[in-house]
Amino acid sequence: MAEQKSENIPAVEKAALRKDQVINKEVQVISNIKPELYTSWKDDKWVIEGMPLDQLSVLMGRRFNSRIEIMDNTLKLYKFTGTIQNETLEQMMVILSMTTPLEYSIGKGSVSWMLNKNLERNYTRILKR
Repeated sequence: MAEQKSENIPAVEKAALRKDQVINKEVQVISNIKPELYTSWKDDKWVIEGMPLDQLSVLMGRRFNSRIEIMDNTLKLYKFTGTIQNETLEQMMVILSMTTPLEYSIGKGSVSWMLNKNLERNYTRILKR
């Protein structure tokens, strides 16, 4: 088989041949991306790393087929990191309420997230240290 010139190889094939290098001005392959951070929300084992609660609420809504409403914008400042495996919506809410100053109310097809002001003071004190 004759050798192809580099300019005749499609960008996708070039990317496979030359990882971590700029192929051309339009395509750059980055190898330190963790795809599970973007796709695992739909899997049995959900990997979450430093995700703001407003983004987490969207993915949880999709995962559990529920509408999640954040009642206090302060909650959007908090982030969550963890690995969740086969948890129910209720179990996820318990985990979040143990790791953030969040109170919740679960209704039929919806969840409301409220800020627990007492816990927020404790978290603020810890975060300032």
